[in-house]
Amino acid sequence: MDPIILPATMPLKEVTFSLSTNTRIFTSPFTQSSQRLSMPGAHWKASYVFSPLTRQEAAPWQAFMTRLRGAASTFFANDPAAKIPQGTGSGIPLVNGDGQMGTQLITDGWLPSQTVLKAGDYFQIGSELKMIVVDALSDISGNATLQFEPALRLLPADNAPLIVSNPQCVMRLVDDDQAAWHVDESRFFTIQFSAVEAF
Repeated sequence: MDPIILPATMPLKEVTFSLSTNTRIFTSPFTQSSQRLSMPGAHWKASYVFSPLTRQEAAPWQAFMTRLRGAASTFFANDPAAKIPQGTGSGIPLVNGDGQMGTQLITDGWLPSQTVLKAGDYFQIGSELKMIVVDALSDISGNATLQFEPALRLLPADNAPLIVSNPQCVMRLVDDDQAAWHVDESRFFTIQFSAVEAF
């Protein structure tokens, strides 16, 4: 099933958006020295808290959360404070070359000689959301190597497009009990839910 589209208006009060990594730590009981192993499976987590809503404002969100059937269905979501990059984001960025994996990506199609993405900016490739960790600069030919986290899970095709404006990932509710809302004595609705990246 395709991800469900969020309602058009998202009246947020606060958001918590984070990357949950998958690190294993082994500590010696004798010396207390430790070994750390970074495993695949890093994923984004989010918690959204809305400002008080009227019945009319709450209704699309009630329907959206009910339609998700708990954690069964997915939706596109992101860090709403970082929809627009700090870098120029200029050009039509594409993957430059097959077989790329890991946390670096060779790209082209940017406007030349610019800071196209800055550390902390996001981009989307396929349904994966990545954060730039080192400023990305295009050369005079519009090529740029991106350094990011988390690592790619799927091999991107040559010339696959990168989305730098309103980049998103596929998420699901963390459990079946998230589709809930509270109504106070003034008939204002309170809605909040937590989600995790789905792949």
